[in-house]
This record gives sequence, structure tokens and C-alpha cells, in this order.
Amino acid sequence: DHDHVVLEAVSSIVYWT
Repeated sequence: DHDHVVLEAVSSIVYWT
């Protein structure tokens, strides 16, 4: 399960936005 990795990547993008 690498879902949490994907969530972290998305969160990073949202954080950078």
C-alpha cells in the first residue's frame, strides 16, 4: 500500500500552491 505516499505527494503540491 503506497496510498499514503501518494497522499503525501498531493499534500506537498497543495502546500506549495
